Order: sequence, then C-alpha cells, then structure tokens
Amino acid sequence: MTPNEMIRALEAGGEYRVLRRFHPAPAYGEVTSGRVGRMCLVDFETTGTEDDDVPIEIGMVLVEYDMDTCVIGKVLDRYCGQEDPGFPLDPNIVALTHITDADLKGKKFDDARVAEIFRQAGIVVAHKASFDRGMGERRFAFMADRPWGCSMNDVPWKEAGIGSVKLEFIALMKGVYYDAHRADVDAEVTGFILGQEVLDGKTALWHLLQRARRKHYRVWATNSPFSTKDMLKSRSYEWCDGRKYAYKAWRTETIDLHEELEFLRTAVYGRRGGEVIVEELGIKDRFSERREAFEPVQLGQMSTTGGASSQSS
Repeated sequence: MTPNEMIRALEAGGEYRVLRRFHPAPAYGEVTSGRVGRMCLVDFETTGTEDDDVPIEIGMVLVEYDMDTCVIGKVLDRYCGQEDPGFPLDPNIVALTHITDADLKGKKFDDARVAEIFRQAGIVVAHKASFDRGMGERRFAFMADRPWGCSMNDVPWKEAGIGSVKLEFIALMKGVYYDAHRADVDAEVTGFILGQEVLDGKTALWHLLQRARRKHYRVWATNSPFSTKDMLKSRSYEWCDGRKYAYKAWRTETIDLHEELEFLRTAVYGRRGGEVIVEELGIKDRFSERREAFEPVQLGQMSTTGGASSQSS
C-alpha cells in the first residue's frame, strides 16, 4: 500500500487520526473573487518577555488573500533573520528555541528587507499579537504604522470546539504537526491555520478580520476587590503590575463596552461602586502599549438600562 492508501485505511474506521508534518507551501488556497488583500504574518523569538528583552529571530510571510471569501492564496515573500543581542542567552531560551549564542554571533536583521515586506501588507497578524507587536515596535519603529490582528484572540477557537488557543494545539487539531518555537515556521503555520474553516463555513481569517474592523475598548478594573480576581481572570482579564503598563489593575479588551461595564458594576464592584478606566482603541492601536488609558468611568453612576456612551470615550 502507498502511504496515502494506508492513511485512508486507518482513518476510514474512525478510530485513528493521522497527523501530517507541516511543510511550507507556495500557496494555501486560491483567490477567486478578484479582490485581493495582502497580509504579513509575523513571529518573533526573543531573549525573554521582560521590558529589557529583545528579538533574536524574526519570521515574516507575506501572503495574498481573497477579500470576499477570506481564503489565503499565494505566498508572495518570506524572510527569516537573526540578530545577536549582545549578551548570552538564558539556558531556558536555548532549550525552547534551540537557538544558541554561536548561532547568533555577529548577526543582524536585514532592516531593509523587513521594511520592504512589512510595508506591502494592509494588516499584520501574529499569534499573540500583544507580545509580537511590542517586540516588533521596540526594534522596528515602522511596525507601529499598521493595524494588527491576533490569530490567538480574534478567532473563536473555543466556540469551534478547540480547547486550547496555543498555536501547536490548533495545528494538531487541524491535522498537522511541526517543530515549534522557530520564528519562520511559527509564522507560516499561523497562515495555515488562518486559512482553515472554523465556524459557519467561514475561515479563521474571516472571523479575525470581522473583529479587527470593529471599534475596541480597553477596560481597566482599578481597585477591584481582591475576592473577584478569579472571576476577572476567568473572563479573560489580565493582571498588569503597573511597571510595564499604565495602571496596576486587571484589564481586558472588549467590543461591547456597555456589557463589560455592566458586568463590572454588578458582579465586581457591587454597591460599593468604583471607578474604572476606559481606553478607546483606534485601528492601529490594538495590542500596543504606546497609548495610555484616559477616561475614568464612575460605575456607581451608571444605569442598568441606559447606554454606556456617556461614560465612554
């Protein structure tokens, strides 16, 4: 039997699922509508996650996509580069990425190539864009000049029955495996999963673009009761320690500001009332820490039936 015949025989009974090794392809689908967009998929490997950490490897994949069907088409360009941080790597980073000090010695990113690919794209997408955008802007200032989308948080993976939003897990659920934590292949796999159908016959990219085009708000639950921390965390709030971020508080990003403020007023602050901070995010502001929150909202003054427009920016 050929390998494909063996795979079909194994999968036919429903007792086995065969994973295939992921290989980069010249195209991941076909653009048929005539309306073509360009997207840059980006991934960074870094010396760590703190403010003084820096990128050591970048992977970029420029692809076309059908603006009507949101199917990903041809790969238009690729770049993978490394840069010496000027200090020894943490052993944990070496173990994770298999990148060594010797691999990086004397290397520099090709800034011109990075800029050439980046500026051809109408949107930039990363898996956990809040991390990659911060690292990217720290090294390449021009990366602030594009809207960003997040293939981790802008796609309803859990609603589609995928129990983890880690890139490796999503790839496994879509039938492929690969050697993770290298920037070039992580960027390429991000493009692969975005081309897969998720819900209602729509691709992951379709869902991402629908969310990216809407107005977003960042809400900071300042001085929230300690007893509500687990509730906030389960609702996808993240803790900001006040060193890296504008406030020491739990925060989240939302499309429905009124719903989020009602949740905080009724479930978190209750009768004691409280003040939260609301930041309206422009299309180029998402996942960036360049802006600071600015609009205080007194929850004790908010009606349970009225809109939130008078309290939001």
